[in-house]
Amino acid sequence: MLATEIHTSDIPFFFTNFEQEIKEKYWLRQVKECNAAIRGNPLLKAYLQKEYEIAYQLSHMSDLAHQYGGIPSAHCMDRTIYPAVGFMAQVLSATKQLAPADADRVLGRVKGAFKNPDDMRALRLELTAATHFIRRGKKVGWPEITGTGRFDLLVEGLGTGALEVECKSISMDKGRKVHRREVLDFYALVKPIVTKTIAGLSRGLFLVVTLPDRLPKTHDGRVDLAKNCSAAIFHRADQTLPDGTNLRMGEFPPQEIGVVAKNMNTAECRVAIDRITNTRNREAMVLGTGAGGVFVLVIQSAKDDTFLEATFKSLGKAARDQVSGNRPALLVTGLDDVNDSDLRSIAMDEGDIRKPPTAIRVQVSQFLSSETRHHIVGVAFFSGSSVSPKQEGVIGTDGISYYFAQPRSNFWHEDFNGMFNFL
Repeated sequence: MLATEIHTSDIPFFFTNFEQEIKEKYWLRQVKECNAAIRGNPLLKAYLQKEYEIAYQLSHMSDLAHQYGGIPSAHCMDRTIYPAVGFMAQVLSATKQLAPADADRVLGRVKGAFKNPDDMRALRLELTAATHFIRRGKKVGWPEITGTGRFDLLVEGLGTGALEVECKSISMDKGRKVHRREVLDFYALVKPIVTKTIAGLSRGLFLVVTLPDRLPKTHDGRVDLAKNCSAAIFHRADQTLPDGTNLRMGEFPPQEIGVVAKNMNTAECRVAIDRITNTRNREAMVLGTGAGGVFVLVIQSAKDDTFLEATFKSLGKAARDQVSGNRPALLVTGLDDVNDSDLRSIAMDEGDIRKPPTAIRVQVSQFLSSETRHHIVGVAFFSGSSVSPKQEGVIGTDGISYYFAQPRSNFWHEDFNGMFNFL
């Protein structure tokens, strides 16, 4: 049985057992590599600490265990470690219900996931989905692990037999030709070059670089692009480079972003950058000057898919290639960069008849209307947050979900109504 609630007093027990099964070298090694990368490029700090948050949280617990001979009870109330606590508890309980050989496969997957954030996201989503059904008294199998199917979970006792579940974890890099890590590395390269150019800037100035496809592959090519950015800033003029890269300049009152830019990770800063540059959720570099000016640089690709377009491409492939088509199937989508409150807000808007259907509902409706997807009984979206304090001393491991049922499916059963209650 998967752990669905954890008492904070049990955290030392879970950590000791998890470390015995996995060994701390896997997360300590990854944190060491990340810290080395951050020393080389400080712009990576927030990004890497978020991407490898489980490794960082476990590393913190390792430090406590080495310092105190265990995790002191006072530190068990630290909410910043709860995601790792939930992950440990679910991994340990999942392996207990599997045959030894299958349990070893799970542990091997956990060890590998510390090196790859996409693998970690996928594993955490599967555990969250499994927890959801187990809390509702259902038996859950792991076909991919046991070699009995290509989908992630088999939930028994739903409908006339069992429900296949395929999980897809979606990060904000989905559909992008230029990923966030590449952009941040480029910003480290361009920063010293443009800093000299904007030294006397007293206004707000932005530069949006739209690449025809991807960033140049070679270091020299990226240096040339950085120099072209600097030249565009100096001349305050839009231009298109020989390879098709477009450089778009613009001005704005510096007070529109000057305050929020002190903390680039706030929603307010994200909204301000999007509004000023007329872009959508792109990684940005914001630099202030001694003269009171603010400079914003944004990189994007002309070939980027929209986030939803890329998401539903992934779901379409799962519906075609991974679930069997011989049983009812549910697609669970983990929106890693959408928090609980954002997903709740989307769902609340959907329930307001005065507002038009949300983009998610429109896309889901088109997706489920395909005759080739008659076996799909629903699509569920999970927020990126899956662990939260439930009451004093208790941590819950269920997240926020947004569910669309498909009663026209050939495999429809009333059991599939209300599988996910919006929390």
